[in-house]
Amino acid sequence: MSPWLSTLEVSSLGFTATKHYPTRQSLVVYMVQLEGIKVLDRLLPIPKSTFEPDHTGAGQTMVDSGTQFTFLLESAYIALRTAFLNQTSSVLKVLEDPDFVFQGAMDLCYLVPLNQRVLPLLPTVTLVFRGAEMTVSGDRVLYRVPSELRGNNSVHCLSSIRQKK
Repeated sequence: MSPWLSTLEVSSLGFTATKHYPTRQSLVVYMVQLEGIKVLDRLLPIPKSTFEPDHTGAGQTMVDSGTQFTFLLESAYIALRTAFLNQTSSVLKVLEDPDFVFQGAMDLCYLVPLNQRVLPLLPTVTLVFRGAEMTVSGDRVLYRVPSELRGNNSVHCLSSIRQKK
């Protein structure tokens, strides 16, 4: 079991119908219907159509319990990024370096003093699915970038990633 699963809260348990897709590598993935995203229990103003796949199947939601990263289409990502930034501006210092984008996708990053062992209280991020919600809280909302130091600070980035459709 992934260590970050212990920080998740699921609103209800039950069975949800999923679509089964074999992939090129003969792995099996299951798609779920994402319906919205909340920051601090406030539903973000993202049109539901953002989460609906197009005629090719692009834009579907796949949950990978083996990673803490969330890949979102650009409009959903921008809404999440904006809301998270607004909620953290008083407790975290933003890394102000327009040339730093971790892995070419994580562009909301913060400086955290190396002597600070615990991150400040961060807003929860909840993924709203048809029939269930999954809340990620605490330091699982941010990803510490390995070996990236800025002076006496480590770099932590929002663990959501912008994805083009």
